[in-house]
Formats: sequence, structure tokens, C-alpha cells
Amino acid sequence: MESGLGVFYGIGLWAIVYFLLTPIFPAIPTFMELNSDTWVTTGCLFILYGVFIGYSISYEYREFNETVNSYSNQGRV
Repeated sequence: MESGLGVFYGIGLWAIVYFLLTPIFPAIPTFMELNSDTWVTTGCLFILYGVFIGYSISYEYREFNETVNSYSNQGRV
């Protein structure tokens, strides 16, 4: 589940950088000026980044919930 959301997060970031931020940063070539190798490479890097962020958030959420549950059960016999 986390990786699926991370993939969409990475694709979203990639779209933001290449479609919305390109006019702000003139050093970045426009989407149509890039070749297909660059599209695929940067897309994969952004997807990899998104999956990493998704798993990191999921891991922290799970660790937090396990910690809260273990503290709440300590007083019970």
C-alpha cells in the first residue's frame, strides 16, 4: 500500500518540477526539449524518491503506534 502511494507522490513531484516550475527556472529545459531518456531517468528517480518517502512515513507511523500501544499496556497485569 505504501509503495503505491509513494509512486503517485513521485510522479506528482516529477510533474510539478517539469510542468509548473520550468517557467520559474530558465536553466531547466522545457519538457518537449528533453529526450525520452531524460524523461524515463528522471521519472524513475522521482518514483524511487516517492517510494522511499512513502516507506519512511509508514515505518515512522507503525513505530509510533507500537510505542503508544506498548506504553498503554504496561500497567495491566
